Amino acid sequence: MQTARKLDDYGIPPSLLIGQSKDWDQADLTRFQAGRSIAVSTYSHVFNSRPRIDTADVLILDDAHAAEGYVAKPWSLRISRRTHESAYKDVLAALSPALDPLLLPHLRSENPGSQYLTGIYLASPAAVAAHANHVESVIREAVAHRKVSDDSVHAWKFLETHVADCMAYVSYREILIRPLIAPTFQHAAFNSPKQRIYMSATLGAGGELERAFGRPKIHRIPVPPGWDKEGTGRRFFVFPEMTKDLAADPKAVAPFVRRVIEQAGRTVVLTPETRVADKFREHYLPESYRSFTAKQVEDDLSVFTSQPAAALVLTNRYDGVDLPDDDCRLVVFTGLPANGDLQERFLHDSVGADEVLRERIRARIQQGAGRATRNLRDHAAVLVLGRSLTSYLARGDIQASMQGLDP
Repeated sequence: MQTARKLDDYGIPPSLLIGQSKDWDQADLTRFQAGRSIAVSTYSHVFNSRPRIDTADVLILDDAHAAEGYVAKPWSLRISRRTHESAYKDVLAALSPALDPLLLPHLRSENPGSQYLTGIYLASPAAVAAHANHVESVIREAVAHRKVSDDSVHAWKFLETHVADCMAYVSYREILIRPLIAPTFQHAAFNSPKQRIYMSATLGAGGELERAFGRPKIHRIPVPPGWDKEGTGRRFFVFPEMTKDLAADPKAVAPFVRRVIEQAGRTVVLTPETRVADKFREHYLPESYRSFTAKQVEDDLSVFTSQPAAALVLTNRYDGVDLPDDDCRLVVFTGLPANGDLQERFLHDSVGADEVLRERIRARIQQGAGRATRNLRDHAAVLVLGRSLTSYLARGDIQASMQGLDP
């Protein structure tokens, strides 16, 4: 919506095509199809089993650094233990030849130890391929009887007969089956346009963009000399858990954070997962504060910006929200932004593949820190909470890789 309004301000006719496609304005869709307007939509209307945005000559992919989850979603079959326990147990049994036999009793247990409650395990790819026919028959049965989510039903349209080519990640809470890299060359809505333009202020050069979009090489437009000395506004990073007094008394951190939030007024809080967001609301948010979610401000940010004392708590959402000037002067990070799907969490937590995910984590931090500084004269404070994130940002190599972060 913000993008469509900006295009309109610039005199470029937009067709805003969001929400369920059956509800789209037919006139807007026809204008786009006739080449008389630019369609403004979401990644999900290009990357799905029946894309409605499938006739574009040019795709402009905004916030490309954050797109991996949206790109991979059509090929990602997730089965949640909490919402689809029967299917979870059936697929777990089918994958059992590919898992450590000592692990299985813990995954089947109703009360596993904390290690198994949070651990993520990769089923042997060779064993999955050897038993692919049986795994597929079990999933096919679950899909046929709607024992899985609608998203999984759609993903199965892409994955059926291809499980042997996929990775299977297993945790106590979820099973994820997906290819390591999304096969986007097989997806005409993305592969057919004459040109794809990737936009981001935090792209990096380690191949993360290519892996996310399934491209062997993406040409980068050179940036002018001195770009690393420029920035948008000023941000002051605060690490309360690195100070001697608060480090010595962890119980004093929460009251300190509440005082900072009360002084700032409106605050945007960035968390990697729902559990962390809930903990923040319970322990760090002042009682007088009203809390908003992304869904509540989806249509109109003024719902939040009109409140003198409010917190916009976002989960795994580090871009796409603009809060310039007095709209917001405080950004709070709590938790390391490395919790994507099971594949990403496996690479980070189980394998320790920090180099693989460094660009992705760095981009989330830089993008998130800039939510409240949207012009050259803008300024905001960035409060960093959580041992994992504090330790991560304290590293010299991480600071050196982040534009404008001076120790």
